[in-house]
Amino acid sequence: MKQFLIAILICTSSTIFSQTIPTKHIDFYQDIEMASFKRKIKMIDKAIKKNPNEPWFYWIKASTYELFDSKIAVVNYEKALSIDSNFSAGHASLARFLNGTDSTKREQALYHINKAIKLDSTDFYFHIDRGYIYLALKNYDLAEAEAKYILTLPEVDYLPPCQLLVETLYACGKRTELNEFIMKYDLSQFGGFMDTNFDLLLGSLYEELGEHDKACACFQSAAQPYSWMDEEIPADLVLKLKSCN
Repeated sequence: MKQFLIAILICTSSTIFSQTIPTKHIDFYQDIEMASFKRKIKMIDKAIKKNPNEPWFYWIKASTYELFDSKIAVVNYEKALSIDSNFSAGHASLARFLNGTDSTKREQALYHINKAIKLDSTDFYFHIDRGYIYLALKNYDLAEAEAKYILTLPEVDYLPPCQLLVETLYACGKRTELNEFIMKYDLSQFGGFMDTNFDLLLGSLYEELGEHDKACACFQSAAQPYSWMDEEIPADLVLKLKSCN
């Protein structure tokens, strides 16, 4: 359950922060941001009642429900797309959510992310999403190509494609290329910006390479979400942390 909650939190935060809310809805989004869940839904439903053909309101409702009810989240993403089939953020967010929460819907997720990229090829997060869908489908060559393509783009946050590339190279067993990559780019310095499972993987890889300080930085980052959620740190991670003292 703890790992599931952490995964959902990551999925939800990536959904929100990888999309740009239109300027005309910024004030509304900021108004509901600090409200309780029930208050948020009331405010969103009021906005929908006033303007039932605005897809962004259904997108906001879907992203709000992601942590609480996946069926309602999907219904609202689909409602947004029924209003505007060219709503790129709707396609991308639905793809991301399906890939992260329902392993039986990954082909559907691939359809939606391909649609999003066709509508807006400039959003590098859409390519990140497609790379992770390829990875989940075990299409490793395509996932690797997506990550490497993103790394060639100017003015891109290089951490997400680096993480995608590391996970892909690890999954397909390209350890020599993987080790060369993580030694060239010190990803341990980004603790707190990566998810727990990736922190653990990266820490283990640095540990195998004899990079003690880098490994410990990753293990310490992996422990942070458990502290935030007031949950017990898993025994295997506790052992890793003890080795860092």
